[in-house]
Amino acid sequence: MLLKLVLIGVLPFVLAEKVRYDNYALYKLHPSAEDHVDFLRDLYEESDGLDFWIPPVRKDEYVSVVASPAKRIEFEHSLKKRSVTYEVMLQDIQQ
Repeated sequence: MLLKLVLIGVLPFVLAEKVRYDNYALYKLHPSAEDHVDFLRDLYEESDGLDFWIPPVRKDEYVSVVASPAKRIEFEHSLKKRSVTYEVMLQDIQQ
């Protein structure tokens, strides 16, 4: 009976699909104005295809964001459009 309970408890973890992050990029953003922080806060709340490791709080504090491959071009374009300084820290976080 104990073996059966252990197998029932462990089986979902064994069968679970491993999550991969191929071609997801890590960005370091530097919001130097309040409108940058507001923009990033809006993105943080939407969080569609973006994962904020460090959320936007105030200007001149770095923000770390991971962008999915599908969001990278759009994300970079929106950062450039608003003159938010950024650096790509890792091109592929899976590696």
